[in-house]
Amino acid sequence: MSRPKQCRKIVSPPLMSGFKPFGIPRSMIKEVILLYDEYESIRLLD
Repeated sequence: MSRPKQCRKIVSPPLMSGFKPFGIPRSMIKEVILLYDEYESIRLLD
């Protein structure tokens, strides 16, 4: 018997649109794009 399905939703979208470590020029940083579900999984892990 399988588990019952749960409705999943994102509690809140991120409040910021980006993050850059202090002291590193933007030209040296690769862009990483997170989907909402990826963001939510990181939020739940923390």
